[in-house]
Amino acid sequence: MRLTLRTLLAYLEDELKPSESKEIGQKIAESPVATSLAQRIREVMRRRRLSAEDLNETGLDPNLVAEYLDGSLTPQEVADVERVCLGSDAHLAEVAACHQILTLVLGEPIEISESSRERMFALADDGTVAKSDIPMPVTSSPAPVEQAEPTPFPAHLQRNSRWQSALPLLIPVVLIGMWVALIRFDPSLNFFAAAPGDGENGMTIAAADPDDIEENGQAPDFVPQQKQEPDTVSISASPGDPEPGIDPPPPPDMPEPEVTVVESVEGKTNPVVANSPTDEPAGNVPETPAAQPQPAVPVPPLPGKPAERKTVGRYRSTAGILLSFDETKRGWYPVPYELELLEQTSLVVPVPFSAILEMENEAPLLDLKGGTKAQLITNSQAADLGVRLHEGRVVLEALNPQPTSFACKTGTLDWRFELNESGTRVGIEMEPLQVYGAEQSLPENYFRLTVIVTSGAVRLASETSQVTLSEGQEIVLHDPTRSIQASADPSVPAVDFSVPGMLKPEMVHPYDLTPDWMKPESGIISTIQQMYIDEFATRFRPGLPAAESLEPLLEDPRPRMAQYTVICLGLIDHVQDLIKTMRVSQFEDARLAAASEVRLWLPRHPEQGEEYLSRLELSFPGDDADQLDRLLWGFSTDDARDPIASQSLIGLLDHDRPILSELAFLEMARLTGLEESYKALITPTQRRAWTNRWKRMVRDQGTILPAQADE
Repeated sequence: MRLTLRTLLAYLEDELKPSESKEIGQKIAESPVATSLAQRIREVMRRRRLSAEDLNETGLDPNLVAEYLDGSLTPQEVADVERVCLGSDAHLAEVAACHQILTLVLGEPIEISESSRERMFALADDGTVAKSDIPMPVTSSPAPVEQAEPTPFPAHLQRNSRWQSALPLLIPVVLIGMWVALIRFDPSLNFFAAAPGDGENGMTIAAADPDDIEENGQAPDFVPQQKQEPDTVSISASPGDPEPGIDPPPPPDMPEPEVTVVESVEGKTNPVVANSPTDEPAGNVPETPAAQPQPAVPVPPLPGKPAERKTVGRYRSTAGILLSFDETKRGWYPVPYELELLEQTSLVVPVPFSAILEMENEAPLLDLKGGTKAQLITNSQAADLGVRLHEGRVVLEALNPQPTSFACKTGTLDWRFELNESGTRVGIEMEPLQVYGAEQSLPENYFRLTVIVTSGAVRLASETSQVTLSEGQEIVLHDPTRSIQASADPSVPAVDFSVPGMLKPEMVHPYDLTPDWMKPESGIISTIQQMYIDEFATRFRPGLPAAESLEPLLEDPRPRMAQYTVICLGLIDHVQDLIKTMRVSQFEDARLAAASEVRLWLPRHPEQGEEYLSRLELSFPGDDADQLDRLLWGFSTDDARDPIASQSLIGLLDHDRPILSELAFLEMARLTGLEESYKALITPTQRRAWTNRWKRMVRDQGTILPAQADE
């Protein structure tokens, strides 16, 4: 059986035969695309507020969908319908829901309520419909109408008598009553009660003759007087002897008990040696030499509960949104206000919010800005309390007049911040950098890290060196794109910002303007902006995963709401919705923001490459998926000097899909040095002018960048 969309729907509704269901299930398990499609079908059917397609534009004809579900279309028509369904969540949900409804309606008997049945009987007169309810044709000479014979109702519409309805319940009652009556005359028919003198297993034990004991001390097997279950070993005992133990021997890694006290049949207690060689009751078996004591086997510790994580801070904000990752549910959920935060907790602050954390042990106040992803850590090499910063901005503010220390871990680098006085404010900004080139591996510590001090003083130390920053100064701690910067002063040595953990006084310099994210909250926010912020905050529902809460906003008609959603989905690594945004969003900023988040995610999660490609092929059929994947990885300078890669990139400038043409234009602007001017090219006329100029350039020199001269 072929694996098509219709067979996949039948498999999900359990409509196939067992053999066919097993075959389709194996094909789905072997195909990542089919697995993703099955998951997508379940998601779109549960999604709320899913818009309907316009029948006059891209919608499918309802009659065509009905014929598709009925299996009466040609193979070409089936392929056309399935292509439309795979490209639109609305069509896919409609076809899947119709298939589910038909399966339920056609697969279950119709239940007719008593009121409906009475109404149908009332419409008829002696089994025939009233003449006044029959529309008569208008003719010049109406023919006489003969009296019709009463038409009997179908069997499923006829009323059943009371004894017919009660018959299914009456039969088991009669059988149970007959069985109870037989038990009174013949107790042996009671299979649930043990006979007098039976053991725990419900059978009588035959007495053992002392003369029949074998020489090795083992008693021969005896047959029970009443019943012997197959594959069951019966143990002989005298009426006055204790009942043999029925518990299985203890496992070899547990210490064996020496003596067990059991109750005999007559109610007396007798000791039974549990570790005797034969495990027979004492008194029936001749005494045997005591077994040599075995060396004690160490008992491995039982797996206990995981070590409890200690509290390191509290969420002090009274507004905004903070997300934490739930290890049990494997998802990101909103954090309630005033919640205590534990060590190793991963946090995300969506744009445009911020989150204030009050840390333990008189540590600095932590202000996580929007677009930050971090993890609370303890006992690092730098300090007892700190954060592992993945991306974003963090502000430290000292509240204690005594010097306090705080750790910040970025990549493999550990930093120690010593805030010397109360009121000191230190900003830390980490910006992940993008690699360019097809499936390039991510270099270690590939990010830009900057520290700025707006008040007070801080001593900053790494594993090898330390510097002191005062108010109004900043330092670039790490930037692999800035290798060596030579100073105009010959006495000042050159600085290499790409060396991990290197701190020199020459790296500290005053900043010109205080960044906006370091300024205290001024409270000057426009009414429209505050309206967007408040509405976006209400989208995060307590107890609901953030990705599920934000999914309806992917197609929001307001650009700002769509952009807020895309940035948050990028922070929580929800790539499937980012891919969907590149396909369905009507705003260029949202599409490019989603592409930027996917670009940063790709080299940092190579283990999820196959799943990413499968989702990309589902959303962008044909060659579009390969071309989009190439654009998301970016073009390196070597690619720009290659004629084939240059022609490929130039050809994508006129692509029909907006995201492909937009990314191609963005790559050309970056490679030719026009990246800063790209935002100004907002009119179609300007975009067309630059496109034509680049086409002429590639046609003349064959590549985007000229070839390097041989040294």
